[in-house]
Amino acid sequence: MSLFAGLGRPLFSGLLNSGRQEVTEVYETPLLELVFQASRVHRMYNNPQMAG
Repeated sequence: MSLFAGLGRPLFSGLLNSGRQEVTEVYETPLLELVFQASRVHRMYNNPQMAG
């Protein structure tokens, strides 16, 4: 199972209940990849036109 397979949900929503494999996958993911995925999820839930 890929870490980013469920992008419809927040990336770390189930991290506390995750198995060791999922935690290891997050830990070993390059930082810029995590930032990119976080920005994609952020854009899913936040409309830039409504900022301010």
